[in-house]
Amino acid sequence: MTPFDNLPGEGDELPHRQGSGDSPAGLPRLSIAHLLMWMVATAVALAPYQWWYSLQAENSSGNEAVYLSVVTTAAYTVHGVSAGAQLFVTACLLLWRSRGLAVVPLQPGHWLAIRGAVAGVFSIVLWTAVLISGQSELSASPWLYAPRFLISFVFFFVFLRAALRRVDPARWRLTFLIMALTPLVGWIATVFSSMAYWRAGLIVPGVSSAVQALMLLAALSGDLTRSSARHWSHWLSAGLYIAGLIGSASIYFVYALSYEF
Repeated sequence: MTPFDNLPGEGDELPHRQGSGDSPAGLPRLSIAHLLMWMVATAVALAPYQWWYSLQAENSSGNEAVYLSVVTTAAYTVHGVSAGAQLFVTACLLLWRSRGLAVVPLQPGHWLAIRGAVAGVFSIVLWTAVLISGQSELSASPWLYAPRFLISFVFFFVFLRAALRRVDPARWRLTFLIMALTPLVGWIATVFSSMAYWRAGLIVPGVSSAVQALMLLAALSGDLTRSSARHWSHWLSAGLYIAGLIGSASIYFVYALSYEF
């Protein structure tokens, strides 16, 4: 186990410390065991989507089957891989904490992992419940979307608190502020705009995901150019969180365009 040094003196960076002591948190390097854990977490995240897709494919034919094989598979693969990474990083944080390696303060990617893990667990439970009940995706949509709104509401306060912490550089505080506000604004805009134009119910969430992805990409680029002291779990979580947002935005836009024809 090698200490992971958090280097001060980067302008807008503050040193990361464990508890009230002066030594940085000693976190393990990426190992084969971590990769195996990541694979298991990804398989768990993908399982209900794969089950749903196989059932849909059995009842589809012709152009519909082709459409499902391209759009749906791409959507759920991206979401599953992203959710698997967030579950994996969150599990690592809990495991390290149990071994006395609590990450204090959490790095930005760790906040994203916790948010993604909570959403991923909700998604796995809900999709499994829908599949067991035998309901269609359309009839079960209230059960699928209500928890997403609840998660956005809860993490509005979590990300707002992260935005106010001075331990993170300004670019991350601004990013967390945008990520706190954008989902809720998107939900409100979707409700009202879809009354006048139904396709807005797909376009607005897509724009919301795209804005968050761009902000996160800019913050991560700042970490990279400034050689910020970040653990691999931060990079993994933040990078695949961006991938998940891009996947969400792409799928929303594809579905909005597909109904044009």
